[in-house]
Amino acid sequence: MVDVLARISDLEPVMSASPEVFSVLVNSRSHAEAGLALDVLRETVPERTLVKAINLREVLQALPTFPCSMAVDDQTLTKVAGLVKDASLLKRRVPGVKGAWTAVTTAGNFCFDLFVIYRGKTHMWMPHSESQDIINPEALRLIVRHPAILGDVIGLVQDMGLVFNPRFYLSLEDWGFDHAHDALEDFQALFF
Repeated sequence: MVDVLARISDLEPVMSASPEVFSVLVNSRSHAEAGLALDVLRETVPERTLVKAINLREVLQALPTFPCSMAVDDQTLTKVAGLVKDASLLKRRVPGVKGAWTAVTTAGNFCFDLFVIYRGKTHMWMPHSESQDIINPEALRLIVRHPAILGDVIGLVQDMGLVFNPRFYLSLEDWGFDHAHDALEDFQALFF
């Protein structure tokens, strides 16, 4: 997992060159849209880089959506995860990223929201509205620029006692075959 996280920063040039298409590839809930974005990016981006993007997508999809129930209560989470109370937030510094924190709001064994705080600005992990994004686009930009933030989010999710088991791919074809049925259903939902 650490190796995958270290290579996320390799995606920053793609994100900067084609921010909308990159966001659709990595962050769209629709496999059909992600497949179309992949086809567009294949013309200019090396396959190895696109495999990294697909694997980042799989990591994001494997994380829980919030709100959700935790396997521990908030007091246990505070102790296990090394969180500190700050108003209504429980938060901790992200190691190696100056000015970055991960934070949650909880009650008992329920986590309402997860946040990324960077240089004093708070970003919700989940999108603000019912969108087709997996995570908030600003959170996506932050984790590509600072992969340690994603590592800390994953660690926090594991501290919550939640299952985190992403599937990784070695080729774009493998990803395409695995998600062909989902993509077909997404296309059918668009046109029928």
